Amino acid sequence: MLIELIGPGAVGKSTVGPLLADLIGVPHFAGQGFYDLDGRRLTGRRLWADRIVSTTTRPGLMAAALQAHPGPTQQRLSFALTTCRRERFAARVAAKGSGVFSSGPIHWLCQESTRFQHDLTTLLPRVIVSDVYVRLTASTEEVTRRLAARGGKSQERIAEHHLWIRRYLDYADSILDRLDRPVIAVDSDAEPDEVAGIIAERLEANPKSRSDREKE
Repeated sequence: MLIELIGPGAVGKSTVGPLLADLIGVPHFAGQGFYDLDGRRLTGRRLWADRIVSTTTRPGLMAAALQAHPGPTQQRLSFALTTCRRERFAARVAAKGSGVFSSGPIHWLCQESTRFQHDLTTLLPRVIVSDVYVRLTASTEEVTRRLAARGGKSQERIAEHHLWIRRYLDYADSILDRLDRPVIAVDSDAEPDEVAGIIAERLEANPKSRSDREKE
């Protein structure tokens, strides 16, 4: 069973993901595409090799991503390359049969739709779709606190993050509605281990997620 966490930055995806994976007994994957399946970050030649393989083995996705993105050439190329890499990573995980994504291909489309305020749902038929999606939300105050604690963000960026959250969730709802997959909505204001426990309980209560696990 593949599970992908969906939510705006600082909502808790990367913290809750490994905890959830441990609870339900499946591997955890960061999913950004520049990691290997064992969690090690790709560097140097391996990273370039991964980029080449990802694009040359997915020419249809590369072309569709270039066409779907509204930005200038450099941004379109960057988006298309990253989309191919994330989709290839997800496909490798899917071949293993199970896992939790903290940042998979659908989150990537939600994020980039938000960034450019442009609907990228035309790419959905070309990317790996998980079995279950967990939509994490948190109060604006909590997300702002977490974002500030990370460092590296200007006060202006932090102050405007609530606008990003609102747009992200709108795009996420639109994208998830098109996937025809179970969506578990969870409030992530609580401590990460508590949030992971809630998700695990709701996965167990979900008939589809139970049947998928029984097949594995």
